Amino acid sequence: MLMIFQCQNCGKENDIFEIHGRCGNCDNNRVEDFVIINNKKILSGMSGTNYQCRGIEILKSALNKEKIWVIDPKSKLM
Repeated sequence: MLMIFQCQNCGKENDIFEIHGRCGNCDNNRVEDFVIINNKKILSGMSGTNYQCRGIEILKSALNKEKIWVIDPKSKLM
């Protein structure tokens, strides 16, 4: 599932790969100023909570300029 983060300063929707220490459009580098957007389906219960928690962890890593490795089990690797 693709994870999109919307910057609340400029409104840009960033894919996780566009965030390298800051928003792809402005100088926002605060976790609190991003909102996770999920366009696929509504998640509730434990799956929704897990999605939100993992999203925040991934965003913190991206804002700290750490390398992000996201493996999609449904994608073709070869």
